[in-house]
Amino acid sequence: MLMRRENCLSYRCTLLSRAVYAVLFVLVVAVSAGLLGIAPIQVQTEAAADAAVADGEVTEQSGTDDEPAATLQPKPKKDSTEESVKIKQDALQNEQATPIQLAVQRGLDYLLNAQRDDGTWLAQSDSRQVGMTALCTLALLKTGAKPWNVHIEKALSALRKTEPRTTYGIALQTIVFCAAEPKKDLALIQRNVGLLEASQIADGPQRGGWTYRRPENLVASAGDNSNSGFAIWALDEEAHAGAKVKQQTWDRALSQWRKGQRPDGSWGYMNNGTDGTGSMTCTGIASLAICLNQKPAEKVTKEDADALDRGIVWLTKNFAVNQNPGSKSWTLYYLMKFRHVGEQTGVRNLGYHRWYRELAASLRKTQTPRDG
Repeated sequence: MLMRRENCLSYRCTLLSRAVYAVLFVLVVAVSAGLLGIAPIQVQTEAAADAAVADGEVTEQSGTDDEPAATLQPKPKKDSTEESVKIKQDALQNEQATPIQLAVQRGLDYLLNAQRDDGTWLAQSDSRQVGMTALCTLALLKTGAKPWNVHIEKALSALRKTEPRTTYGIALQTIVFCAAEPKKDLALIQRNVGLLEASQIADGPQRGGWTYRRPENLVASAGDNSNSGFAIWALDEEAHAGAKVKQQTWDRALSQWRKGQRPDGSWGYMNNGTDGTGSMTCTGIASLAICLNQKPAEKVTKEDADALDRGIVWLTKNFAVNQNPGSKSWTLYYLMKFRHVGEQTGVRNLGYHRWYRELAASLRKTQTPRDG
């Protein structure tokens, strides 16, 4: 029996929204604690772990009800099929698993079950396929999955076969390559640097920004801060992976982010007077921090530092974890960008708010119990 078209579309959108939620839940909750070091977690170095671990034993550490425990395990052998079958958090194997760890695992399970046989995840259109698959892969990688895990291998294989055409696609594919096997994929990473640099708006009111695709007119095109933020994020990862990014690219971008900041310290979707929102302000703060880190230290001005401070002050005054400040939508996008602010600035508290604790607790309440 055939489903009506509108019912098919509704079902497809439901699957997509669940996949996106699972991705962002894992990225925001698990990665914020482990990657940023915001929670009081003691993470061993590999050298220390090798000295402490014998005959495959794992050193385990516990967290609090609000923060995941950080565990470190010996690298599995690349030919170990048993280790490659499923991604699991070690802490779940004992009685110290916290509600947050359990919630992250449900999100991981959902993503693993949603992966298709060709290594990809369902997207709304072909043009968004790379971005969706890259986001899901990044979520798995950031929770400790290794590049030789069977799920990651299939996803990376699919991504390597595709040359993306959109800014989002190029950026997200690049971020995954940098997180997985940067040395192996350095040629593809450098290719994507070229694609991003070639599509940066070269002059005019939006000089230094990006839009959805490479515009025919790099002067007259109108960029937006969402695409620009993903482009800067990717370029930062590329630079750390050893790719060469032109200083002119950073200088143009820095000028764009400085110019686009509103008098109250926020950023809007575009630099044309649109109202400031939490998601775009987080994007502005993280992007500004990246650009300043790429600027010679002796050339960073007081005005540069003040711009960063004003953005954080706005975010503190408008702090929220259950909605996107200044907007009635894009809450999950805002939370993902909030995580990026913490990663780039090292900010642990905003005023009296321990943002990770509040964010994780709020987000966990919205998870679907049935499928994660």
